[in-house]
Amino acid sequence: MPAPIPTALPASMATMVHQGSPRPHSTMMAQQMPPAVPQRPMSMPPNGSGSPVQFEPVCRYEDTQAIRTVAFHPTGRYFAIGTNSKQLHICRYPDIRKLSVTDQVRHPEILLSRPKQHRGSVYCLGFNPTGDLLATGSNDKTLRLMAFSSDVCKIGAEMEFGFHDGTIRDVVFLEDSANRS
Repeated sequence: MPAPIPTALPASMATMVHQGSPRPHSTMMAQQMPPAVPQRPMSMPPNGSGSPVQFEPVCRYEDTQAIRTVAFHPTGRYFAIGTNSKQLHICRYPDIRKLSVTDQVRHPEILLSRPKQHRGSVYCLGFNPTGDLLATGSNDKTLRLMAFSSDVCKIGAEMEFGFHDGTIRDVVFLEDSANRS
């Protein structure tokens, strides 16, 4: 059972609040209050070398069940989502040049949706290095390999493989330098 939400300030803090003001006015409390504009966390490289990296949310997708996997198309124009609800979605990656840190995070633009990609959860997915193949793996013990056209965001020919009796948890394409694929 969750802890009850306090309806009043503890006695130790009551003297720090100015009557009629929603915010504490103590310098001690001011240091603990979040800034008016939220500061985004920064990730520092190991050993403090290099520049800090700041991650910015660009979209938010919610499903009725867990999201198991995400993969990015090599061109950066698309990303794919696989879920516990057996779905595959291919979404347009937003133009980050048009985003600002003050923008609200939006829902992704879903360009292609397959509600029953597998008979079980979609555990993993990946594009090959040239982006013309997409593979998905599942706890239904199958791997699906599909032709993908990035020009029109469509799935073409598809094959299903069921070579073993376990959950497929990862998909990796090997780069073929001779064929550039």
